[in-house]
Amino acid sequence: MSSVELGALNAMSYCWNKHDDSFILARAVKAIAGVVKATFTKYTVSLIEAEAVMKRHPDAWFAEPVRRALVEYRISHATDTSQQPSTAGSPPASSATAGSPPPLPQTPRVPKNSPYSFSLNEMVKTRVQFINEGYPTSEEGVIVAYKKMRAAAGESWVENAKVTCDEVRIDEVDDIVFGNKNHHIISKYKINIHQPIGGGCTIEEVLKLRDKSNGQMKLVRIGSFSETVGVSTTGGAGFPGYSNQSTIKAGRYLQGLKFKDEKGVDRQPYRDTQFGIGSPITDDQKICRFWSCGFDALRLGLYQATGYKFSFLVLVAFLEEMISSTNNAEQLRQWFSQHNYPFGDVAMELLASDIPKSPDYPFFLKEKESKNAKELPEVRKNVEGFHICERSEILETDWDYSSTAILGQPAHAFGVYRNRKSDGTFEYMVYDPHNFERRPDFYISASGQGRRSFASAKDAIDHVTTSKGGRNGHLDAFYRLPDSEMCFLRDRMLETKKRLEENGTGF
Repeated sequence: MSSVELGALNAMSYCWNKHDDSFILARAVKAIAGVVKATFTKYTVSLIEAEAVMKRHPDAWFAEPVRRALVEYRISHATDTSQQPSTAGSPPASSATAGSPPPLPQTPRVPKNSPYSFSLNEMVKTRVQFINEGYPTSEEGVIVAYKKMRAAAGESWVENAKVTCDEVRIDEVDDIVFGNKNHHIISKYKINIHQPIGGGCTIEEVLKLRDKSNGQMKLVRIGSFSETVGVSTTGGAGFPGYSNQSTIKAGRYLQGLKFKDEKGVDRQPYRDTQFGIGSPITDDQKICRFWSCGFDALRLGLYQATGYKFSFLVLVAFLEEMISSTNNAEQLRQWFSQHNYPFGDVAMELLASDIPKSPDYPFFLKEKESKNAKELPEVRKNVEGFHICERSEILETDWDYSSTAILGQPAHAFGVYRNRKSDGTFEYMVYDPHNFERRPDFYISASGQGRRSFASAKDAIDHVTTSKGGRNGHLDAFYRLPDSEMCFLRDRMLETKKRLEENGTGF
């Protein structure tokens, strides 16, 4: 489908911005006409035309549905590269057959910041508040803006909750993520929200930003990697990492879950589960030291692509909701319990189960010569979204639309994320979540053990397969969800977080 249907408000935004060279009265008339048409019939626009307008106004309201439609179109009509040479970073080419829609006209590709990642538009009121230069960013001023964002998300309970605010250090991971969006961080605040039910406390962070393109000041809600400040970023620079406190919270939440079995009897499927590996960190010997690494790589990827941090607790709670939506939840929970509740194929399949997939651009790749591909049960070889391939196909990943990836090797997971440098060029950062010694400086150095950047995706991937834990020269897994779908996950996970907070669960 080479067009997109816009609702009334998006149609108004599109018409207003499309005619940006007209007088204000003419723009207003065309915008109203768009609203009327969208309300009483349908308002559709070609993707070619919509993309051109979006490039001029990337933060306009209509841009979000256009971004999603574009990425779905390009995935659905990706190019067949089996008969032509390709290079790392080149886009998928068209596998269109007779009768299928032709691909959109392609201009010469130049690497660019993903247009499908998160928006800092003023209309994103649940996470963004535009402010002027004189806005008081005292504790009280930040709290007022923060409560407005939570109210816009339908979380009215926050208005009457006890909320405190402290200015804290800006972490390098924040500079990386918002540097990708051409924004400068001025200051950072830690928000403590005391829950009225259960007596728990939620922590979130708020950034004060300046848009480098126009000077606009903003306050942006970015969540937190942990429910307790600092405990999930022990490796430094703000990156998520091993944390006894966060791991115990996630494990205790899972241990306490109750579900009715087929006979209607309450069961606690994870009551006796051993979570993770390594030495136990709880008195019951059930929650172990090394568990969160793969989940941490996903959480960092979510922050990079969506601008929002999630705790380990919220991630496993969302995963459990996805398990509950299946018709074999009891069997899945038994499998997770027997395997130390791992991150991997099954978890990613569940997390992405509501996302449309195309065989022309699979999200979950396995290198043909890898240990996992060779040992993969026959029943799992045809799972939707998974594909066994050569390394060359992995290197053809379109980083403009999938700017983050998780790489799997035996018993290890790593992240590769494309970042924008200050000179406008790009680099590929390898993130290693395996801070086994809990070193506080594991992520401090940009070229250290915990993270290292490379000029190309190929160099970054080669570094993982030849130098990192579990290495054997091949990739057991390469997960590459498009940024737009990562934003879809973020919105779903925010609903889970909202439920946990309102019920006082897990905190």
